This record gives sequence, structure tokens and C-alpha cells, in this order.
Amino acid sequence: MPVYVGCDCSTQSLSAVAIDTDVRQVVYRESRVFEAPFLASHDPAIVHASPEVWVAALGEVLEAVAKHTDVRRLAAISGSAQQHGSVY
Repeated sequence: MPVYVGCDCSTQSLSAVAIDTDVRQVVYRESRVFEAPFLASHDPAIVHASPEVWVAALGEVLEAVAKHTDVRRLAAISGSAQQHGSVY
């Protein structure tokens, strides 16, 4: 009966997957691609996403998950980010 949500943040997007463990299936997926603002870098080959972009995307993704799944069944939410997802 439980549903688990996993969120992953990369340099270009934030995604979430909701899994129903009773049926062992993904019951919902959602993703947001970061548009802007990006933070300036001394190297034009390097791009930094603003933490505000991550927070906004997380809110949008979790809101969408809540609309498409039964949140009463939600057992846990997990988050991960790649090594470049550092906040200084």
C-alpha cells in the first residue's frame, strides 16, 4: 500500500518518480528542466544553477506528484543530487 517518491536534482533538471511498492510499478513521473537564472562563472564552459531554481522546481514537482497520487499512501520522500549540486 505504500508509495515512495524519489527526487533527483542535476545541473539541468529536477525529477521525481513515485513508486507503488505493492504492485512494484512507477505510478507517476514528473520533471522540470531549469531555464534560468543561472549564476555567472569565470569560465564560459561552466554553468551554475541558482539554488532558487532548485527550490522552485522541487515545489512544482512535489505539487504535481501530490495531484496525481494518493498522498495518504505516501510513506517516504528521498532526495539525491549529483556531486555538482553544491550550495556554498
